[in-house]
Amino acid sequence: MSVTKLRGTLQQYFEHMTGKTIEGVGVFDGELVIVIEGGDEVCIFLDDNGDLAIQINERPAYDS
Repeated sequence: MSVTKLRGTLQQYFEHMTGKTIEGVGVFDGELVIVIEGGDEVCIFLDDNGDLAIQINERPAYDS
């Protein structure tokens, strides 16, 4: 998976999520993981400074 770290605003995060269905939610290694339509994973966690961080792990595209 490629990783996209959102360092901007929550607005940018919601723009990525708009129109997609949440397929699953869970907690793994202290991170809240939301799997959205298409297989991308949105991870919400505390970074090394104790600040709330959001990271999107995009599902890789496979050649047919």
